[in-house]
Amino acid sequence: MKRVPGVSRSTLSKYKDLYTPERTRGHAGRKTTISSTTKNYLKRELVNGSLKTAKSVWSYLNSIRHKIGYFGTVKMLHNMGFNAQIKKKKPLLKKCHMEARLKWAKAHKNWTEDDWRRMVFSDETKINV
Repeated sequence: MKRVPGVSRSTLSKYKDLYTPERTRGHAGRKTTISSTTKNYLKRELVNGSLKTAKSVWSYLNSIRHKIGYFGTVKMLHNMGFNAQIKKKKPLLKKCHMEARLKWAKAHKNWTEDDWRRMVFSDETKINV
C-alpha cells in the first residue's frame, strides 16, 4: 500500500477494502502441520472405531512424530466435525422387546409360588454338568 501524504494508513485500508472486495487475503494463524491425508486417515479410523477418543488420536499423532498438543488435537477434531459427547445411558430394549416382556408378564401373572419354583431364570451361561 502506497503512502499518501495527509491520509492515514487505516483510511487507505478502509477504502481498499471497500473498492476491491474480490482481492484475496492472507489467512491468519499458523499453518497446520497435519496433512489432509493424515486427517482423512484419522477420520476413517474414528468412524470405524479403531480410535475412540481424542486422547487416542493424540497418542497416535505423537507416535508418528507429529508435534501437537492435546488441546490442538481436540480443536482439529472439532474442525473435522467430531464433537465430544457423553454417552446416553438407556436400556438396550426396543419397543418390540418391551411389548414381548409385557405380554409374557401378563401371561404369567396368575402363577402360584410352586409354578415359580419350577421356573429357572438364566443369563444363558453354559454350564457343563
